[in-house]
Amino acid sequence: MKRKKNIFLGSFLAALMVLSCVPDSSLTAVVSAEETSTSSSSETPVNTNLAADKTVTASAEYSSMPASNLTDDDTSSRWSTEQDAVQWAYVDLGESYDMNYFSIIWESDSVYASAYNIYVSDDTEDWGEPAASRTGNTSGSSEETLDAAVTGRYVKLEVTEMYGYPSVSASDFKVMLKDDSQPVPQDPEENVALGKSAVASSEEASSVTASNAVDGDRTSRDSRWGSAMGDGPHWIYVDLGSVMDVQTVRIYWENRKATDYEIQIAEELSDPMSDEDWETVASFTESPSSTTDSIELDQVYQARYVRLYISDFTSTDPDSGETYNTVSIYEMEIYGGTPAIALSDIGDMITVETPSIDDDSLTVNLPEIEGYTVTYNGTDLEQVVDDDLTIYHPVVDKEVNVSFKIVDDETEEYEFKEIAVTIPGEN
Repeated sequence: MKRKKNIFLGSFLAALMVLSCVPDSSLTAVVSAEETSTSSSSETPVNTNLAADKTVTASAEYSSMPASNLTDDDTSSRWSTEQDAVQWAYVDLGESYDMNYFSIIWESDSVYASAYNIYVSDDTEDWGEPAASRTGNTSGSSEETLDAAVTGRYVKLEVTEMYGYPSVSASDFKVMLKDDSQPVPQDPEENVALGKSAVASSEEASSVTASNAVDGDRTSRDSRWGSAMGDGPHWIYVDLGSVMDVQTVRIYWENRKATDYEIQIAEELSDPMSDEDWETVASFTESPSSTTDSIELDQVYQARYVRLYISDFTSTDPDSGETYNTVSIYEMEIYGGTPAIALSDIGDMITVETPSIDDDSLTVNLPEIEGYTVTYNGTDLEQVVDDDLTIYHPVVDKEVNVSFKIVDDETEEYEFKEIAVTIPGEN
């Protein structure tokens, strides 16, 4: 794809570059920087994080918080030196690129670099003058935009002063060639449905409208879409605003009542809309195994509209036993790729079947997710439900908390999930 280059070509020994003002910074620095290379750079993809998953070398790093966390595209992980400034980390982009934008997310809004420099070079032994230099920063995140692009293979972040805690720490470092005239590539791990327009076949009440399914709230009962009372079909679709990549759809059901449902897509809709507009790309003829229903399609599709079409459902919730003749979802998320799943999401996939007085053991359903291990961890009342899930019925109904452990096999990070269940009493 051809693009319009917004860079100065040729050799300038002292190109003056003015940095744009960054909110919450008390000083906007005007710096002079040497052009980092006189050789031609590789064709640079625009509006793309050049540092993503690239190798990082640092002056120091804490064992559990390595410098590689700067470029892992995970803002929940961070690089920490556990040493005060001056400290540095540089990214090897693999080859020489043009760049005019840098962003940093520091440890927090109360622990951040108050002064730092950014260097760009083709030689880690000769960094030259900073491409960007700032003092007086007062923000937990920083952005630097150059008036003219610089070129280099290595990008160095040098922290010269910290605020809040005497340890250099940051969770994210991005390097880009920004060009506002070019479209921004779709991030395959971004939920492109968030905040978009949603339309439903019906609504149970004005408080549970279709827009609730794209507001980012996955758990609140007052922030959900609920269909009108009555048998299916019921449906809800999201308008992404333009044709986008679609590979993963996540449905956060209020309960597992749907027994026949489909994911459908369309690039455009007729007026009035017709069922002929839609292409089915996934279909299911039994209840989802979990209220967190992560549906990975067989390929990346192109679509502007994505619809959840529910042909049939049971009025009785298979988990709680409650009966209400509607179907409801908390949230509908759409991704262009296959995003990593959070430990908490896996915990939400665990279900415990409500036992009857005739049951001798508790039935639990554990999700099988590649790269994760989910295990039963016991209950808070082992005299009622023991370590092998045997039930000892109490005299009267008793609520117990059933505990599970979810472990990331690679990082060994873990979370616990508790689910309350009532064990029926003998009387």
